[in-house]
Amino acid sequence: MRRIFSCILLLIFLLSTPRVYAAMPSLQEEQLIKLLTQIIILLQEQLRLLQARHAITLQTSPPSEAIVYLRCRYAPKNGAGEEVALRGTGVTINPEGQILTVRHLVDPLWAAQSYPNDPNTSLYHTIGEGYISNGCEVSTISALLPSSQEIKTINPRISAGSPQYEAVLSFVPQKDTMSDEEYASVDFALLKTVRIFECATCALPRTFPHVVIRTTPEAGTPELVSYGYPIEGPPSNVPFLKGAVGNLVKYFSGNARFANTPFLFEWTANDSRQGRSGSPIFSLGKLIGIEIGATENNVTQNYALGMPAIHSILTAHGAATSTVK
Repeated sequence: MRRIFSCILLLIFLLSTPRVYAAMPSLQEEQLIKLLTQIIILLQEQLRLLQARHAITLQTSPPSEAIVYLRCRYAPKNGAGEEVALRGTGVTINPEGQILTVRHLVDPLWAAQSYPNDPNTSLYHTIGEGYISNGCEVSTISALLPSSQEIKTINPRISAGSPQYEAVLSFVPQKDTMSDEEYASVDFALLKTVRIFECATCALPRTFPHVVIRTTPEAGTPELVSYGYPIEGPPSNVPFLKGAVGNLVKYFSGNARFANTPFLFEWTANDSRQGRSGSPIFSLGKLIGIEIGATENNVTQNYALGMPAIHSILTAHGAATSTVK
């Protein structure tokens, strides 16, 4: 870096000092070309070093394109009235483009029954009884995800832009051997990416960027990072991705099917707001759970559905995921 700065300073000196610059008319072009060439070579070397260092960082960072903003639309069953929408976050979990998100975003009647005391319960009832799903718009970003340190200091807002894909509901868990309490807490669903947004004849990508899943519980209280699209304004506003950082507090087991399985976990996210439901939670770049809610009077006390339980259900369903033990 010092060599680069030295060359740049010399170039600035030559160009900003008319007497020196004019004193060497026969050499000025040749010397400037050599100097610029040397600066370019040094910059290229520095770029390779930065890329090598960045590659190490990327090994513990999920692909940004896998974290998606969802706007799920509902049309009136009787055809009269306007469409309504629920918004949230999802994460692509396999190359086929299947998106993991919260069930209460795509199954309002289940949400009304499972969350009777939620402020949105009446809305869930209204949509579930009087509307029909019209699919979900899927938006994403291509920018690099902010690091945990960047989230702690500036937490940049990254625009997701216009919708890129359309997705439909493809799977929700069945009660089977779960207790009532477990079934009410299994707040996840799978969406299937079916087409390019507003282009039925356009071809989908052969593979989709997706995350790697960790199926065993974390030990201790590691730092966790989450990314989501909090609702920060009217529905017409452009969705912005933001990060959240916290620590794992503890796991909870279920009382029937998941009696011996890490089921839910508590963590101390520093920025949990509406719209973060479904936000993926990562430890060292591996997906360990999705955000399902926060304590009403303490937004730093958050609860997530753990991947050991989700993966168990998805495996029984036959959904492919990229996993790491």
